[in-house]
Amino acid sequence: WIIASDTIMRRLVTDQSLVEKVSVFKGWFFVIVTAFMLWVLIRRLLLQIEDSQQEVRSREAYIRAILDGTNEAIFIHDIKTGRTLDVNQTACDMFGYGHDEMCTLPVEALSSGEKPFTQEEALKFMRGSAANPSSSVEWHARHSSGRLFWAEVRAREVTLGGEKRILVTGR
Repeated sequence: WIIASDTIMRRLVTDQSLVEKVSVFKGWFFVIVTAFMLWVLIRRLLLQIEDSQQEVRSREAYIRAILDGTNEAIFIHDIKTGRTLDVNQTACDMFGYGHDEMCTLPVEALSSGEKPFTQEEALKFMRGSAANPSSSVEWHARHSSGRLFWAEVRAREVTLGGEKRILVTGR
C-alpha cells in the first residue's frame, strides 16, 4: 500500500511543497494505522491466551475434583527417585498431613519403618509393580499421629505430561 500510495500521490499532487506535506501526513497515517492494527492483533492474542489459560485452569480443577473425590488414596511418584510429586485429598486424610507436607515426606515417613516397610522396600515395590500392575501389597502405614494401620497398595507405571511416573493407590 506504500508503493501504491506513492504512485497515486505523484499523479494527483504536482506541487513539490505539497508533495512533502502529503508525504509527512501519509507517513503519520501509516504509523497510526499500523500501530492500531498491531494493538488489535496483540489484544486478540492476549484474549486467546487468557481463554486458553482459563481452559487449562478449568481442566485442572476438573481433574483435581475427580482425584479428590475418589475413596482411594492416590500418590504420584517420580519413577527414578520415588519422590512424591502429588497426592489427592484422600491420601492427605488417610495419613493426616496437608498436601504440601505429603509431597515432601519420604515414603518411609508414611510407614512403620520396620522391615520390610522401609524406603528401599517401597521403591522396590513401586518399580516391580510398574511391570506387573495387578500386584498389590499390604503396607504397614503410619498416620501423622503415630497410629499404625494396614493399607492395601497397588502401583503401576503411567505417563503424565510426557514423563514416566509411578501411580500408587491405597486403601
